[in-house]
Amino acid sequence: SGGGSMYTPAISPVDPKFMMVNCDMSDAFLSEDGGANWRMIHHSQLRGNTACRPAFHPVDRNVIFAATGWSGGLAVSYDAGASWAPLGNIEGDLCGEIVIDPGRPSRMLAGTAAASWLSEDGGKHWTRCGAPEPGRRAGPRGRAVGFHFDQTSPAGKRTCFAATAAGVWRSDDSGATWREKSAGLPWRGIKSFAGGSNAADRVVALYCSVPAKVVRGKAAGGVYRSLDRGEHWARAMGPGSNQ
Repeated sequence: SGGGSMYTPAISPVDPKFMMVNCDMSDAFLSEDGGANWRMIHHSQLRGNTACRPAFHPVDRNVIFAATGWSGGLAVSYDAGASWAPLGNIEGDLCGEIVIDPGRPSRMLAGTAAASWLSEDGGKHWTRCGAPEPGRRAGPRGRAVGFHFDQTSPAGKRTCFAATAAGVWRSDDSGATWREKSAGLPWRGIKSFAGGSNAADRVVALYCSVPAKVVRGKAAGGVYRSLDRGEHWARAMGPGSNQ
């Protein structure tokens, strides 16, 4: 009788009627008819996780990645959600989202409360983004929020974005090195992040939201947008936005 809420919806890019959602009552659900009917995944296979958005494979409809249970370990299904198995070596509980590079599906990004992680083999092995190594810049830090793979960049040297509560970072070499790209944001505490890129039109758009505040009597914060790969951010709270 406590109710229960739904979190972290995800939709397959291969089949838009194939969907997944998590509930805070510890269960996860799949729909194959656009949400008209839902099937609860048995808890012995996968338990609900409200902190991390699942990822459907961009080419293979049968492959799904998700965090399982409150501990948030990574799991994978190769049979459209019928069965699940643990995967990878990420340290810590998953949060934010799991993202797959559409142009090279073996490349993935995922995050935890302390770090962001990169895989080049479909999630089997992961390395921490910006892990301290000689000659490498520090990478994303803080609780992961979201990621994007820039499809206008070459797959062999992909531009990647990682957003955490502490800022937004960009890598121009497929995740080997990172630089913070938060100029123009009034403060941190990033709550959400989304990116879109179109290889044909060479367009990249990034959005993020930060907590709203009243500054010297005026509304500040909210949604921000970057159209130059994070070099500059501008407030995007236009007419119709809740100020």
